[in-house]
This record gives sequence, structure tokens and C-alpha cells, in this order.
Amino acid sequence: MEKWSIVFGYTFGPIARYRTDSYSDHSGEVPHAHDARIAFSVEGTPHVELMEFTGKGTHSAYEGEGFHHLGFVDHPDVEARMKALATIDIPADGKVFNDAGDVILWFTEKSALNGVRLEYVGTDIQPVFADDGVTPYNPLDDTTR
Repeated sequence: MEKWSIVFGYTFGPIARYRTDSYSDHSGEVPHAHDARIAFSVEGTPHVELMEFTGKGTHSAYEGEGFHHLGFVDHPDVEARMKALATIDIPADGKVFNDAGDVILWFTEKSALNGVRLEYVGTDIQPVFADDGVTPYNPLDDTTR
């Protein structure tokens, strides 16, 4: 975080976790646990998210270091966006589901866009927690910094 703070001229909020038991990707289509340590820039736009490697799929060390994705937050209909991009052969590789089974977060497959993933984050509350893994955390809420 210190190096990227200097590079961007941004400060970063505290380390948080995107933690869910309903993630699916190329490492397993059946929803499974996903626990990514993250930190978001306080300044922006654009806002920057730093993330540690985790798991065996889309966020693993196997994928390599460097730029991971462009993220679009508060998307009103993630599933409609998935369907629209599927019509031009851009498949999914990473989804999070809510309790009703709806997709609330979606990553595109990186090979479809020259090695760059897109991330669409819906308007549903996302499973983001403080680094303790328990306390809910909203990286866009200034009162939690």
C-alpha cells in the first residue's frame, strides 16, 4: 500500500476483506468460499483497489501480478449486462450470488478482452468486511475510515 500510495499520490483506507461463500469461477462452478484482502483508495476518480492473491481461480497467484480488472460499481442489473456481453462472446469468469441466487458481482473472462477483465458490482450490499473478517465494512462510507 505504501508503494502504491506514492505512485498514485493517493492514500488507502484500511485493509478489508471481500468474503463470501457464494463465488464461482473457472476453479469451480459450484459456489465456494472466496476471501480476498483488499484496500480502496480514499481519493479518486478513478478509485483504485489493491488486492492480495487468494484461492486457485480468478484472483490466484497463477493469474500473475499486475492490472487485474476495471470495475463498474452500482450497476443496476448485473445479470442483464452478463447476457448482453454474452451476445458478443464475452463469457463470465467470476460471480457472487445473493441469498436469492441472483448475481450481485460478475467478472468477465480476461481472454475475451485482450487480457483485461471487467467487473460489474450490483447495487446489493456486497460481502465486504474489516480485516477481522467479521465487522461489516463499506469502503465508500467515510465514517468507516
